[in-house]
Amino acid sequence: MLEPSRLPPEILDTIIDELQNDKKSLLQASLACKAICPRTRVHLFSITSLSSQSDCDRLLKLITLSPKLALHFKSLDIMMIQLQDIHETLAAYGGLTVIESLVNVTRFSLTSSYRVYNPVLTAPSQ
Repeated sequence: MLEPSRLPPEILDTIIDELQNDKKSLLQASLACKAICPRTRVHLFSITSLSSQSDCDRLLKLITLSPKLALHFKSLDIMMIQLQDIHETLAAYGGLTVIESLVNVTRFSLTSSYRVYNPVLTAPSQ
């Protein structure tokens, strides 16, 4: 069998393209062979969804460590949960500034919901 680096790049790209919906396999392939790493990134980082401050923080950390990855993102979905207190909401989504670096996004979706926190009250122990 040929070494992966001796296979024509078109064949490697076709193999990786077949895995595009299998994130686990793409991750494993990217770790197994440097030659296919650029193609796996096309699929691994083309779509992102942000629904919390921690999602924003993880994306910011990823892009800070590897700024070129920001160029791969083509689709961005943001799900904002409107908290009861506007200050809580603004604090929770302050990390959205990370989207400034996603300059190649061609599809954007923004959804919102309103969440009311109703704490569960328990009777005091007697």
